[in-house]
Amino acid sequence: MVINVDETALREVFPTNPLKEVAFEVRFPVNLRVLRDVYLIQQSLGTEYPQFRREVLSLPDNSSTVSYIFFNPTKGRIVRTGEDRFAVIFTRYKDFGEFRTEVKERVQQFCDLFEIKSLTRMGLRYINNIYVHGNGQPPDFTRFIQPYANFDRTGPGKVEQFGIEVLMQKPDCLLNARSEFALHPPAHSGICVLDFDAFTQGEPALDRMDEFLDRSHHYIQVEFLTHITDEYKEEMRKRK
Repeated sequence: MVINVDETALREVFPTNPLKEVAFEVRFPVNLRVLRDVYLIQQSLGTEYPQFRREVLSLPDNSSTVSYIFFNPTKGRIVRTGEDRFAVIFTRYKDFGEFRTEVKERVQQFCDLFEIKSLTRMGLRYINNIYVHGNGQPPDFTRFIQPYANFDRTGPGKVEQFGIEVLMQKPDCLLNARSEFALHPPAHSGICVLDFDAFTQGEPALDRMDEFLDRSHHYIQVEFLTHITDEYKEEMRKRK
């Protein structure tokens, strides 16, 4: 079944949204200057990202990788950088325009600092957490989401957990959609995760970042709006 999303639906701004995180990331060939001169990033971010930490992650091949994470806890903003990637992350999201402006400034600033001319990947990701309350009964996730799989044989009220991942080819990028549900304390409640990751890889051009942001945001927005129910849209229209 194909569900159309018109311009009115795309322009609607919901007072309450289920977003946990919105992130834009670029990856590039390993640049050893990034970690050597990470102080340049700290200087360029200034007081907008006053807190930071160094993170060391172990890799499957027994090696490790280092990244630096800069925070603005008041605004809910994060910049994460490593020797082969740079990301801008919002944990408090007002609208796409504000996010887009910050992404463009920070990514261009970073690429200018380290003379990064070529990329290997560009991606935009939206992670949503939707809480479903059963009101004393097993939670029925179909009240709020329309999953990719059909649960008619089992009945949604008997499903305690599922996870589905779908990779879709769009005209100019790939869109990976992950839909999950699991029971969540307190009793008779659950959480639906809708994770949409639009990306292009190979050698995406930095000067096409504007276009990629707009088009990938559109694909994710359409996928989200066709994945949730009218009942959940009414929930999002309520102010906290």
